[in-house]
Amino acid sequence: MINRIFIAPILGILLLASCESQLDPNARITPNPSRPINARTDTLSIPIAGTVKSFPEMGFREVSNLIQSAYVKTSATNREFRRAMFEVSIPKYAGTITQALLVLQPSTSTPPLDGAPNNHVIFAYAADLSLDINDYERPSDSVGIITITNSAVVDITDQVRSHQGRALGIRIQLVDDPDYSLMDNTGVSFTSTPTTVFRRIEVTVSE
Repeated sequence: MINRIFIAPILGILLLASCESQLDPNARITPNPSRPINARTDTLSIPIAGTVKSFPEMGFREVSNLIQSAYVKTSATNREFRRAMFEVSIPKYAGTITQALLVLQPSTSTPPLDGAPNNHVIFAYAADLSLDINDYERPSDSVGIITITNSAVVDITDQVRSHQGRALGIRIQLVDDPDYSLMDNTGVSFTSTPTTVFRRIEVTVSE
């Protein structure tokens, strides 16, 4: 079952909710009240990022330096799905990881022509810190579904814990990928500048 994460337009942060839950646009992630006094936050930059594009009708894929979770169709044969990839090395912490948040700041967000929310699915996978076309459908675990507008903060605590001392990959794709077939140009783009202002993982560790 895929959990859903809905992002508030202003703060960009909402709670995990199950598929069966009623949508609550006012629900937001709040600081952990049980955070130990001796906890510290480690900010991880995400140096490896890009996009793997798939052209189903043309039968090929390619890697791009752009970072997009998007869809483009301009003709019967030019239908393109773009999946954003992020890969980062996770340190092995001596303490206990109490929380890990993926923070993303998009540069643009374009809704589909029908005006529906710009929904994306997030997946986590074992990475090798090198993007290639195999990352497009590398075996992965679903993290949730998010609506990205201004920003997104996603709880990936379990994924960071299980990838300590290894590389963690995050894949973001449109919720309608690969079934969407209308003429459209929709999705979200992220800046290619490798700075923690635009993309990072905040890991809270209790010593």
